[in-house]
Amino acid sequence: MIAIRIAALLLLSFSGLTACVSRSEANRQSAEQHEAQQSRLDIKPGDARLVVQTGHAGGIGAVTFSPDGKIMASGGFDGTIKLWDPATGEQLRSLEGHVNRISSVAFSHDGKVIASGSWDHTIMLWDASTGKQLRAFAGHVGPVTSVAISPDGKVIASGSMDGGIKLWNAATGRQLRAIVPGPRIWAPYESQPTNINLVAFVPDGKVLASGGTASEITLWDVATGKKLRIAGEGPVGSFTFKPDGEVMASAPDDAISPDGKLIAGTSYDDALKRWTIKLFESASNTPLRSLQSDNDSLNPIAFSADGKLVAGVNGENNIALWDVASGKQLQSFYGYTEEITLAGFSPNGKMIGTLSGNDAFKVWDVATNTKLRSLEPDTDNRITSFAFSPDSKIIASTSIEGGIKLWDAASGKQFRAFPGGISALALAFSPDGKVIGSVAGMGGNKIELWDTATGRQLRSLDAYAYDFAFSADGKLIASGSGSEDGGGIVLWDALTGKKLWSREDHASFVNSVAFSPDGKVVASGSADDTIKLWSVANGKLLRSIFVSRKGLVNCIAFSPDGKTIVSGSYRDSMARLWDVATGRLLGSLAGHTGKVNSVAFSPDGEVVISGSGDGTIRLWRSADNKPLATLIKLYEDEWVVVTPDGLFDASPGGEDFLHFVVNTSERDYETIELNQFKSRYYEPGLLRKLLSGEPVRKVD
Repeated sequence: MIAIRIAALLLLSFSGLTACVSRSEANRQSAEQHEAQQSRLDIKPGDARLVVQTGHAGGIGAVTFSPDGKIMASGGFDGTIKLWDPATGEQLRSLEGHVNRISSVAFSHDGKVIASGSWDHTIMLWDASTGKQLRAFAGHVGPVTSVAISPDGKVIASGSMDGGIKLWNAATGRQLRAIVPGPRIWAPYESQPTNINLVAFVPDGKVLASGGTASEITLWDVATGKKLRIAGEGPVGSFTFKPDGEVMASAPDDAISPDGKLIAGTSYDDALKRWTIKLFESASNTPLRSLQSDNDSLNPIAFSADGKLVAGVNGENNIALWDVASGKQLQSFYGYTEEITLAGFSPNGKMIGTLSGNDAFKVWDVATNTKLRSLEPDTDNRITSFAFSPDSKIIASTSIEGGIKLWDAASGKQFRAFPGGISALALAFSPDGKVIGSVAGMGGNKIELWDTATGRQLRSLDAYAYDFAFSADGKLIASGSGSEDGGGIVLWDALTGKKLWSREDHASFVNSVAFSPDGKVVASGSADDTIKLWSVANGKLLRSIFVSRKGLVNCIAFSPDGKTIVSGSYRDSMARLWDVATGRLLGSLAGHTGKVNSVAFSPDGEVVISGSGDGTIRLWRSADNKPLATLIKLYEDEWVVVTPDGLFDASPGGEDFLHFVVNTSERDYETIELNQFKSRYYEPGLLRKLLSGEPVRKVD
């Protein structure tokens, strides 16, 4: 079974509309208007770029506006920066390159460049018009919490949780100086220097101001790096300056308008029983008005450059926009988070199963991408894992309260239930379908084996496993286990439960195990950044593959011919192909922005499938490592499949999340309704064609 675990899929709908209605419906233009628009802009189809409005797959750590107020940028926990049109709420572009959450985003003074700081310890510069990554800066040993661009655009400043403040040459990426060096090694759970929450250039660009969780506002000479003076008390979350460089206003956790006259802060309203944004006059601390939200959380907050708008994270991953003068909410970027924890193809390739934390388990038809049925427990006992039987006729599931249930895949009816009291981390059928195995308990406890026909427990393996796998003949079971101090692999006799051999050669958890198709080799993937290949016959270590310095191995799988292994990594969001005989890297599959949770080959070995915490499933051609398509499950039963050159297939409701964006001479981003170019890019049955090798048309 091809199994893909994916997490944290963010979907967007908008205020005032039902969730299934497009956010573009309120802004939809008539066909005549679009024809006039195309004529005015002289847009050619090849100039249009398809955008799937997914939003962030997780929380939002930063929000800011371009100097002209025409673009809003948000940095997400999914490692991406999203650009939005504040007037319409339409997503314009996604900037992808970081491999951890974004904590700070800043525009240059001319709006042409974007700087981002991330928990991956790096700073990146982006072309705001094209989305191209210009360069990356590495030097901090802790998460980068704040970035700023000098008024002339020549210097980048960064502050970090490691307590360091650094200046960089924007053109070359070279570090100019470390104003505060910071430690050589960052130990997040030990006593640390003051975290730097904020860095900002004063208007003339000659002075840098910094503030932290337990420090004052400090002014530094940019040219020399010398400390000039203390300009205000801490802790500091925001500040703004007069033209002469004097601090106009500061606040510990709040946002300050560019002119320094207003402070916006979050406050819980006892009468409304919700969080609101309170606006105050900074000079007198006089309250002006409250900006109300439908959600419980409101953070972070940002003013537009002209001070007329306030943006806040309205809930974990939604953005709201208010008019400062009236307090009216102008735009709501409602996010619908549906955490998909497991997805998998049936062995016959005709069905896909998806499981989410907020939904029932659903079965989809691959040929038509329509939902066949939902499998729902008879109580609120949420399903936590599932597996297809080898003949694709049975689906096994386990639930939060434990036990295993069997479902008829054709009808969706439950026909058998096994006892049990602990939910399973992993679930699999033996190759002949006669036995079901499960890893029971959080943290990985015993492997329990059950008779599929009767529900009788056959035996229990005291494995303390995180993952397990049956050999192709069903006679053996491999399990992976461990801790932060070391991990290992154990081979078991599936018929007797006898331990055949064990090896403790990994330096950390073993997250994934897999047998080669011929049953001669078993592979283990570990959090120690390695894949190890073992002889099934005697447990001899055949080869150790070092993945990368940030290659914490989350999942592995053999190709059908056994010549290649695909691995998915946690830290660097990368899938990789390896030659089994030599251990040589065959190719890197780059594109995910979140941890790769699962990888698999198609039955013919021609396609690699990877599922990620960024909320996407990606298909790759194994022969040349080229991306084939990205699959995105949208709200409820809606879905989109998109290829790199813009071909797409989507459910009718899924089309509401699609639009085109073009760059024109008049503005960097112009949004175009989907229907204008749909006939050129729409490819019905796209997923089926890609998986079966059927030809799809080329886009000129």
